Amino acid sequence: MKTVLLLLDTLIKDYLPNFGDEITHAPNFLRLGEKTTTFENFYACSMPCMPARREMHTGKPNFLHRSWSPLEPFDESVIRNIKKSGVYTHMVTDHFHYLEIGGYGYLNEYDSFEIIRGQQGDLWKPFVGELNYPENLSRRAHTNNFDHDWINRQHMQKEEELPAYRTFAKGIDFIERFHNQENWFLTIESFSPHEPFYTVDKYLDLYEDNYDGPSFDWPDYGEDTYPEAAKEHVRLRYRAMVSMIDNYLGNLLDTFDRLNLWEDTALIVYTDHGFLLGEHGFMGKNFTEPYEAITHTPFFIHDPRNPKPGSREKRLACSLNLAPTLAELFNLPAPEGSVDLPLSTLADGHATLHDAVFFGCFGGQIGISDGHHALYKSPLKGAKGELYNYTLAPSHMRVTFGQDELSQAELVTHKDVFGGNLDTKILKVPASESDHWFEMPDKLYDIKVDPKQRHTVHNPAKQKELEDKLQELFVRYHAPREFYKRFGLEE
Repeated sequence: MKTVLLLLDTLIKDYLPNFGDEITHAPNFLRLGEKTTTFENFYACSMPCMPARREMHTGKPNFLHRSWSPLEPFDESVIRNIKKSGVYTHMVTDHFHYLEIGGYGYLNEYDSFEIIRGQQGDLWKPFVGELNYPENLSRRAHTNNFDHDWINRQHMQKEEELPAYRTFAKGIDFIERFHNQENWFLTIESFSPHEPFYTVDKYLDLYEDNYDGPSFDWPDYGEDTYPEAAKEHVRLRYRAMVSMIDNYLGNLLDTFDRLNLWEDTALIVYTDHGFLLGEHGFMGKNFTEPYEAITHTPFFIHDPRNPKPGSREKRLACSLNLAPTLAELFNLPAPEGSVDLPLSTLADGHATLHDAVFFGCFGGQIGISDGHHALYKSPLKGAKGELYNYTLAPSHMRVTFGQDELSQAELVTHKDVFGGNLDTKILKVPASESDHWFEMPDKLYDIKVDPKQRHTVHNPAKQKELEDKLQELFVRYHAPREFYKRFGLEE
């Protein structure tokens, strides 16, 4: 089997023509839909970047036990298993978080990998002196991350210098060189269309944008306090990013067509999460309810063993199905601890993968959807102070755990936390918590009737039904004991 996994960061379903959008110029996403199965009810589970990628490797929900995380020493990676089976594995990525302390271990699971530098605040190009950049609406201005993004941009003025362009080109080069070989797995991972929404005029000019205010292509996470003109501007910038990715996707599809790869090569197009661009009064992700715009994500798959070009799948699926799917494509078992089925299960028209899926960020609200209703539950105030990272790789995004954190750590046994048979001792480290999560009310939405989630519904019976399903998912995925108390559920 040959497989190409295209991972795009922050691809918003409602900005794609495949799901009804009529503004974004993305003809190649429509081509993709004609060649693949489009999933209409696919959900992210753990967010944001590294939690989603750890989940992709392990098939286990990250957000129950860990915040932003490297690949843990006790994790079993599906990509490691594919490599060990004799399949050649390669990755091309411009996702700079892999280079940070909290992103180590993932790239090393491949036989080889190429890193394209320059995205966002990647510590890439040096600069000594005072930076002078235009007035900007972002609160990030004059921070290290923002400054490095501005430095990097000076070296990316032409399209062929953009990291996304180079990432796709390197991935297509691998296909061109090795398409006649059997048994390889290629991951092409583009950080775009993740913010900041920086691209060349070729794509910006696709949209009529009359904004003349301060520079604004990197919205701050939080309450939306931007002027309406600025919001419309940043939405158009995002659409331009999607149009850019669409063009590079077209190059990939052209390669599949020209080399007739549809007959023997699987293609999966996946994203880790969506984003709010003013919906519900917010910008960004991670700090507010896990709304549909963030968690209900686009997903496309072509399986040459059972091709269904142009089909649409309405049954529930989620990111926890990805690791079992990758394993099954290469006739391997799912990673240890992964309990979900591969997507090929749906070849049986009567089969289901889930009657409900859950999702969230570590420490925040947990959402659960049955495809008709979505319930968002906040932690209870009485449970504050009982949130823990379970780890043997005590690192945050850019720094290791501090001495104040490690001094409170205790050793626990892996199997007592995650189930299974591992007697490995791991650290249980108290985690910091944001007060606002405990102030947010639970919310129930009828997403069939109200997909934009403009109004909550009052339906105690449905809420209790979803709470019972959430409790079942806690059991299924070995939620820590303290999570039952945290969300008012019985263990």
